[in-house]
Amino acid sequence: QSISDYRLLESREPPN
Repeated sequence: QSISDYRLLESREPPN
């Protein structure tokens, strides 16, 4: 479940 970590990162600081 790598997506989980990716989602968390996006929630914290989404790449603009």
